[in-house]
Amino acid sequence: MSIDKLTLEVAKELVDKAIALRGEDYEYQRGHKSDCMYVHHDEVWDDVREDYVPVANGKQPGCLVGLALNLHGVPLEAMQEMEGDDANALIEYLKDKGILEYEDRAAEYLYYNQVAQDRGETWGFAKQEAEGKLAQAYPSE
Repeated sequence: MSIDKLTLEVAKELVDKAIALRGEDYEYQRGHKSDCMYVHHDEVWDDVREDYVPVANGKQPGCLVGLALNLHGVPLEAMQEMEGDDANALIEYLKDKGILEYEDRAAEYLYYNQVAQDRGETWGFAKQEAEGKLAQAYPSE
C-alpha cells in the first residue's frame, strides 16, 4: 500500500475536505455509542437525514479524524483496530503497520481537532482551535 506522507499541509487539506463534506457547523454525534468512533459499523451517516441510520453490514468513517484519514487512503479496517485510542496512538499504529508515514505536527493537528470534536465542538471550531494551538506551540513559523 502506498499512501502519501501525512504532512501538516496534507492534514489541513484533509480536514478541510472532511468539513466540506459535513459542513463547518457539523457536530459529530456519537450515535448509540458512548465514544467517538473512527469507523461506524451498525449505523452510517445519511446526508439527507443528516443523522446516523441503522444499516446491516455497513461500514463508514465516523469522526473527523476517521473521515480525514480515510480520504487520504487509510483503510477503515486499519482504523477500527484502534477504536478507543486517541489520534496520536492511531497514527503511530498506522506507521508501525507500514500503512502511513507522517510528520509529528500533522499528528498533533489531527489530535487537537479530535479533542475539540470530542468536547462537542463543531468541526469548523475544532479546525480553528487546532490551528491556534499549533500557532502557540510553534510561534516562529
